[in-house]
Amino acid sequence: ASESERPSGEKLDKLYVQILEELAIPQAKRALMIKNESEEKKWQLILAHSAMKKSESSPAAGKDTRKDANYWVELISRRNRKNEPVLSISEAGELYAVLRTAHKQFLIEFIEGDGVEALIELTRWYTSHEMRDDERKVLPQIMSTYKALMNNNIGMEGVLGIPDSITSFALGMDLTNDTDLNTAQEVIMLLAVTCFFSPEGREMVVNAMEDLRGRWRERQRFQTLVDTFANCDDNGFRAATSMFITTIVNSASEVEDRVRVRNDFLALDIMRVFERVLDEAKEQDDESFSTIATQYQVFEDMMAEDHREVMFKQLAGMGNDDDEDDLDLSDQDDIFKYLSKASRSAGCSDLLLE
Repeated sequence: ASESERPSGEKLDKLYVQILEELAIPQAKRALMIKNESEEKKWQLILAHSAMKKSESSPAAGKDTRKDANYWVELISRRNRKNEPVLSISEAGELYAVLRTAHKQFLIEFIEGDGVEALIELTRWYTSHEMRDDERKVLPQIMSTYKALMNNNIGMEGVLGIPDSITSFALGMDLTNDTDLNTAQEVIMLLAVTCFFSPEGREMVVNAMEDLRGRWRERQRFQTLVDTFANCDDNGFRAATSMFITTIVNSASEVEDRVRVRNDFLALDIMRVFERVLDEAKEQDDESFSTIATQYQVFEDMMAEDHREVMFKQLAGMGNDDDEDDLDLSDQDDIFKYLSKASRSAGCSDLLLE
C-alpha cells in the first residue's frame, strides 16, 4: 500500500477501526482517535501496522523468540539456584517496550500463558524483602511494564482478574526516599487509572490502600501518602497524588462510598495540606501547580455537592426509619439532634452548622 492507494471516508475509517482493534486501543481512546485524527494520520498508522505485521511474518522474524509471548512469560518466571529472579534491568526495559507496542494477539497470548501472574509474583518477590541497590534499579523497570500492560482493556482486565494484584504492585510505591519518587508517581497514576476503569477496580484500589496501611503501620489509611504529598519537593509527584486523591474519592457511584473515603483524607487534614502544597508550588507556577490547584478545587466542589446530597436524603427520610419512630417532627430540638447525629455519621456536620 502507498499514499496513492489511500482510501477515504468510510473505507479509511473501517481500516482504521480494524487496526485500533488489533492494537487493543481502549474503547474511549479509540473513539477520540477516530473522531480527531486526520485522514493522513490514520493512513500512516495503517501503513506502519501493515509493515510491522509483514516484518513479523517473514522467515527472519520467525526466528526471533523475543517476539513470542511465551518467551517473556518463561523469562519472568525463571529463578536461579538461590530462587532469585534472573530478569535483568535491560530485559525488564525491553519487556516494557514489547508490551507498549504489542498487538492484541500478543497480549492475549501473554495473559493466557499466565504472564500477568508471573509478573505479579515477580513484583511480590521484590517487595517482600529489603532490596539491595541492584534490585532497587530493576524494580522501576518492572513497574513500567504495568503501565504498558494496563494501557488497554485487555491488559487491565488481565491484571484485575488476579486477587491482590493491585496490592502487589502498589507495594512497589516506595515512599521512604522522597528525593526519588519517579516510580511512586508511576504507581500512583496507575492506581488512579484503575479507579476510573471500573467499580471493581476502584474497590481493589481501596482494599490495596487498606493493605498498605497494615504494611506501613499507619494509624490512618493514606497517612504515608499524604505525609509524602505534604513534605516532598517533587511537584510532579504532588500533581499525580492530587489526581489520585480526587479520583479514588469521586469515582465511587454511591455518595456513601465517596464520603467514607473522603473522611479518611479529612482526618489527615487534607484541606490544610492542599493549601500548604499550593503555597509552596506556586513559586514555580508550572503545569504541576495548575494540576494541583484544579484537583483541590474539584475535591472541595465535590465535597460540598455530596454534603448537600446527604443532607437532602436525611431531611427527606426524617421520621421514616423504624429506628426513628420516636422522632417528634414538631420539636425543633429533637429534629436538630437527629440531623446532628446523622450528619456526623455521614461526615458532613460542618454543613449542618452552616
